[in-house]
Amino acid sequence: MSRAPATRSLTRAVLTALVPVALVLVGMLGLANYFAARGQILRDVHRELELLAGQSADQVSFFFRQRHEDVLTAAEAPLLRDYLKNVDYGLHEEAETYRLELTRYFKRFAERSGVYDRIEFKEGLRGGPPAGD
Repeated sequence: MSRAPATRSLTRAVLTALVPVALVLVGMLGLANYFAARGQILRDVHRELELLAGQSADQVSFFFRQRHEDVLTAAEAPLLRDYLKNVDYGLHEEAETYRLELTRYFKRFAERSGVYDRIEFKEGLRGGPPAGD
């Protein structure tokens, strides 16, 4: 029976030395895994945000490029040119006829495009009568 206390003290000595070392190693391994996973997650999130930002920028750019094309198309309308000529020559009755046609044209244009709530044509720079909605 004299061996039992020695075995317990040997076991206790081994466990006392190994358990803290094992706990420290497990903790260090956990921290290493945490930081590795955190870094990978942050890189993936950053990459995904860049992709989404690029796609959003492309969509916004396309939208405004299309709106620019809409303005150019509307500016090239023969009705607009004829209306402005009639205003320049002081032909107010004819200009009013063209203004009404322009109002219908812009209304159809807005409905067809599906992005405008309304389009208003206002003429005031050349001294002609202002056009209504």
